[in-house]
Amino acid sequence: MEFIRQVQKRYRRQAKSPSPTWSIRSTVTPFPSTASKFFYGKDWDFYAALFLIVLPIYGVATVSWLHVIYSFVLDSTASFSVPRRLLLAWSVLECVFSLYHLSIQKTYQSLVSYPKVSMDRLRSLYQDCLEQLTDFEEQLPLWFFDAPVVSILRENVKEWLCWAMFCRNIDDIEDGSEEDCFIDEMLGLLEVRSGHSFKPGRNPAVKCCRLNLDPVDSVHRPFIFYATVSFLNFAMNLLLKYRGFHRYPSGTLSYWLLPGGPNCQDERPIVFIHGIGMGLCSYVSFLSSLYRQSRKTSRPMVLIELPHISMSLFCQRPFHTTPFTMSTTISVIDHIFEKHQLAPRAIVVGHSLGTIVAGWIVKERPQLVERTVMIDPVCFQLYEAYLCQNFVYKLPRTGLELVLWYFIAKEACIAWYLGRWFWW
Repeated sequence: MEFIRQVQKRYRRQAKSPSPTWSIRSTVTPFPSTASKFFYGKDWDFYAALFLIVLPIYGVATVSWLHVIYSFVLDSTASFSVPRRLLLAWSVLECVFSLYHLSIQKTYQSLVSYPKVSMDRLRSLYQDCLEQLTDFEEQLPLWFFDAPVVSILRENVKEWLCWAMFCRNIDDIEDGSEEDCFIDEMLGLLEVRSGHSFKPGRNPAVKCCRLNLDPVDSVHRPFIFYATVSFLNFAMNLLLKYRGFHRYPSGTLSYWLLPGGPNCQDERPIVFIHGIGMGLCSYVSFLSSLYRQSRKTSRPMVLIELPHISMSLFCQRPFHTTPFTMSTTISVIDHIFEKHQLAPRAIVVGHSLGTIVAGWIVKERPQLVERTVMIDPVCFQLYEAYLCQNFVYKLPRTGLELVLWYFIAKEACIAWYLGRWFWW
């Protein structure tokens, strides 16, 4: 374990992009993403991706508004040709969708109720995290946007702990209350474990990451983008049906089931949970390989769909349902195994954020799991700020980072789920 921690520590230092000297101005808000910081000082492939991929897609709404204004206000032509009418109809649709997208961005800022956890349970989890603390001066500043440890004062840490423990603003905690005493206790444990004593007071220039309280930051993408994703998923659905899968709704989720064949040689089901992206259509090659292997023994397969992290237009207002949580997901898993009489010896496969769902299953229903496969896992050491910093707060520097930032991290529904419904 110590070797793994040293490798992780070295990787974090190498992967962390160089940043300018910390200053008060750089942390005035939780999102120091000014235009100058976003556009200047990047790698060459950042600009290539910006002008060749991101801006052409992002600019569809702007061009559509200009086209509609020109067509109805500035153009004196009395009649339009059929191609121009179709183009105008698309432009009007994009304009309407841009207003709809703006409205859901405002709606997604609303806070939601956090799951209640007993203080004893919180204390136990917190102590487990502290035991893994290997480099205090490197790890803690990540939660405070790389502010130097000496600039982080006692009230700043209490503000962060108030979010981490209760998902609340520190102003909502009364002095001397049970929650306030608990926060002081947790702060004391941190000081003992780190050997660092925080000075009294609050530094107004220091802001901390509070993922479920900070604004949900998303970037517009046009209707044609969501239509393309929906078409790809529709094609994927046809492929799954062709291969014998059946789709079932269950609670806030849905799943695909491939029953075991009549000559089933292996009754252990394969349960696959996808990660953040475009849903199951992103895994055509992987699922095809998994399908061919499963058919050799006629074993059943289950594919869990997570629409709120799949760029689905129909999981957004007014179509969306409540996003999946650990309790609702476990209920779906129970329903699947009970309804279809699956053998309680599943091979659970998770990718990316799907590894967290796989972890829920292993933790809450260990009797159903024989083996777990984690692909590109993000379910380990979530108490460290490295993952959330890179995915939620960090500005892109390279072309690949820009593509992931725009197409995945800043998609409205994905950003909403991570910022309001994912309890870090």
